[in-house]
Amino acid sequence: MAKTTSNAVQINEQVKVVASFEDTSSSFLCNPIKMEFRGKEITFGKFRINYSDADAGDEKVFDLFDQERSYRLIFNMENLSWFLASIGLRNPS
Repeated sequence: MAKTTSNAVQINEQVKVVASFEDTSSSFLCNPIKMEFRGKEITFGKFRINYSDADAGDEKVFDLFDQERSYRLIFNMENLSWFLASIGLRNPS
């Protein structure tokens, strides 16, 4: 599993995500837009990292942000599921 930042709280729950997907000739692009977590809808302002974790195989790891928090989402490309690994403060003091 992907490492998280030091201020992050481990969540480790499957979540529902709305994302856009684009399959180009050179790559597969995925852009998470929002997620539902414990009954609350969270819309992402931007994402910083979209990479494959070498230890994760068919998983893509995303570090996403809203106004206050950072979120680490993992997309399993084999079964098309989303997993919220952690939530942290965006700018911890």
